[in-house]
Amino acid sequence: DDEITAHQRFVVEHGIVEVSPKRGVLQPGERQPVRVLYKHAHVGQHWLTALLNVKDGRSVRLELGGRTVGSKVRCLDISPANPSMALHTFAPVRIGDVHPPKQSVELRNPTGEEVEWNVDLNPLAALRTANWGFDILTCHNPRGTIPPFGTALLNWTFQPCEERAYECAVAVEIVKRFKWETAETCVMTLRGAGTLPEDRGGAPVDDSLVGDCARESWIGYRTVPSLPPASEVALSSGSCVFGAVPTLSIVRRVVTLRSMTDDREYEFEWQLGAFAEDAGGLEPGSCVAIEPMRGVVERGEEVFVKITYSAGPNPQVFDGEIRCVLTPPARTKEEIEEEERYLAEKANEPEYIAIDGPPEPTMPTKKELAGESEVWGAIAAQDQTLRRSVMHNHTTSSAAKFPHLEKIHDAAHEKTLPKPRPPPEPITLHLTLEGRSVPQVAFREEHGADAFDRFFVPDWRPDINMDSIPAHLDEEDMEHIFQDMLHELLSDPAVRRGMEDLADEVVPMYLAQRGGGAPRDFLPDVPEDGDGDFVGYDDGVVVVDAGGEGSVHEGSTKAASSKAPSTRAASQG
Repeated sequence: DDEITAHQRFVVEHGIVEVSPKRGVLQPGERQPVRVLYKHAHVGQHWLTALLNVKDGRSVRLELGGRTVGSKVRCLDISPANPSMALHTFAPVRIGDVHPPKQSVELRNPTGEEVEWNVDLNPLAALRTANWGFDILTCHNPRGTIPPFGTALLNWTFQPCEERAYECAVAVEIVKRFKWETAETCVMTLRGAGTLPEDRGGAPVDDSLVGDCARESWIGYRTVPSLPPASEVALSSGSCVFGAVPTLSIVRRVVTLRSMTDDREYEFEWQLGAFAEDAGGLEPGSCVAIEPMRGVVERGEEVFVKITYSAGPNPQVFDGEIRCVLTPPARTKEEIEEEERYLAEKANEPEYIAIDGPPEPTMPTKKELAGESEVWGAIAAQDQTLRRSVMHNHTTSSAAKFPHLEKIHDAAHEKTLPKPRPPPEPITLHLTLEGRSVPQVAFREEHGADAFDRFFVPDWRPDINMDSIPAHLDEEDMEHIFQDMLHELLSDPAVRRGMEDLADEVVPMYLAQRGGGAPRDFLPDVPEDGDGDFVGYDDGVVVVDAGGEGSVHEGSTKAASSKAPSTRAASQG
């Protein structure tokens, strides 16, 4: 306890964590945003326990924490500073789902060094053994590399086999570059719930197992920032929520980039990070596009940015961030020369230490009466002449007599002048992208046909990934392909309803009569003996005897031989 108290006292005394405002009054129905500022001034992990006291009400405990690392330390940011909070919850998955969605966990590299990471798969094997050899958790990219200050999406497939909660602790190791290097290992706890539909006796999902992307269940969560912008340029929203969308659909969202200053404009460029095409964070066939990708935000103006998400053929749950980097535009050569010319002209202007008005007229002397004095002539003409003070004349004459003193004076004078304002640093804005692509059949069942019709689903389909298809298909491969096709077809509610509405097809009259108007290619093979005579059917089909009386024989009665033209003629007669 003493150690915890000393640590929190250190955090408060050095101002590492600041909360503002610390007190206030709220009228009925009012809101007050509270800003929590964490300063990266001291290396290490810092946490602070704060209490929000409400008069005549209850107190709320807040755990505030952060972490600051050195410039040469390689690490990953996967959770808050408290290790016990390194927890990620997957979206619930129904038991028996043949194609569960891929679900992502974002890995962030907060350092200026490239980080190579590797996932320990031994806990997944232990979880598989404990569940009768069934793969509950599958990691699709257990190793990779994150560029400096970049991000990566670690994709998982959660496929439960029971209606219960699953939990597994997985370690993410940083690969050492040198033997003597100390590499950090991060441990994340993955949780997920297997569910059943409520109409089949399934229990409601607990609120703690709805998933990280279900931010709509958070109390007081809003996508629009409630705090004033901390920089000169700000986004209209902190997150871009696509929500649940059907597979193969195209969804668009709009955010604005607003400039809050009248001093300068900014050039902006979006960095997709883990959502780039070559990053492998999204499913094949899925992509995120931004328009415009780069441009200029003028002073005090606003730029509309369109974000387009094209869902692929496979379901996926994603949650990550993209960045917008804003930099002041570089000055041109003409602007630099104009500034140098202006500074040179300003330096050559005379320096007036004191400025006086015209002196008071006095009794003229003989020289002045003779007109030999310019000062008296100017005074007589009432000209507003500026007179330099005696101090300035003395300074000017001294500089003329001693030129080296002028250089010393200029150097000393420059130290007293305020330094020019340094150019502004680049600004980085973060925007969170979150969404969930759902199979079209499941989307219709969950949200209804009207909700599905609101989405734009193009007619084209993505090309088949030939790399995932074996070069030679055997019987087992073909069986799996046809099983998947039939399962996908029969899982469509419209197809099932259509099959239920099918009535028993009436046997056409001509099928009951041999050659009764049916096309020759449509008729089945006629059983004949060695001489080409018709020997009859054993399946109960009625056969017409075209021999003499046109009598009808049933069952396996052998009819007289006849040619096809005479049979057709007899039936027509």
